[in-house]
Amino acid sequence: MLKKKAWDSFSKFIRLRDGIRTMNSKTEVVCITCGKIYPAFGSGCVQAGHFVSGRTNAVLFEENGVHAQCFTCNVRLKGATTMYRLVMVDKYGEEETLRLEHMIYKTIKLTGADYIDIRKKYDLKFKELMEKKL
Repeated sequence: MLKKKAWDSFSKFIRLRDGIRTMNSKTEVVCITCGKIYPAFGSGCVQAGHFVSGRTNAVLFEENGVHAQCFTCNVRLKGATTMYRLVMVDKYGEEETLRLEHMIYKTIKLTGADYIDIRKKYDLKFKELMEKKL
């Protein structure tokens, strides 16, 4: 339950962050892989899609490795990995992309207290972005 709550806060932050980055909007966002516009929240909204498959703790809350991604790209196309990688290299460079790809081999154990801290951190970051004037 603590992990899910931490994830929910992180996901909300990612979708808002990317809405501001891609559309200068708090309600709409561009999918990182297909480039289509979707709601950031509510019915038919984007998801927080991982660049590196697998939801290990090493990559689960890695901000550079998670972006707004539509249901089709994230679920039906299993992450649209080829396009996602091209975007990642363009956005962050080859070195950062490789760093993220290699994180799947790391094991990180998080405690209940860690998940509580993660949730608080992303609730605060979300609030700060919501208060930000566009």
